[in-house]
Amino acid sequence: MRSVAVLAAMAVAGGMALAQAQSNSIKERQALMEENGKAMKLVGDMLKGERPYDAKAAGDAMQSINVSVDKFLTLFPAGSETGFETRARPEIWKNKKDFEDWGNQIKQDTAKAQAAAAGGPASMRTAMADVGKSCSGCHDDYRTEKK
Repeated sequence: MRSVAVLAAMAVAGGMALAQAQSNSIKERQALMEENGKAMKLVGDMLKGERPYDAKAAGDAMQSINVSVDKFLTLFPAGSETGFETRARPEIWKNKKDFEDWGNQIKQDTAKAQAAAAGGPASMRTAMADVGKSCSGCHDDYRTEKK
């Protein structure tokens, strides 16, 4: 009887640990996307003339997004498809390769944009068009709208 109680307690603890891990993955990927949004806004504001163009800051913003992608792609473990106010669509887990391909495209585009930053606003504007297309494409396929 005692071993059954111990096993039940272990199962409950294991379930709680899994739920916590799923919650942490969701929270971590949401935090990464929030930071990426800030980086995009910074560059966007520069390109709209709402703040002075700063090639170093623009390049750093693109590098930040680029580096985040590798971590981001690991934050979709099985079981984190639902709950905890995630906006991730179930298609991520059904089409993992395509989802990862979007991530790789974003890495390529942000690397090009990072290099383009030194060329000034016109160069950066052209590179940011590709970054925007990649980000939007992934969001269109794999993120639900805000409620």
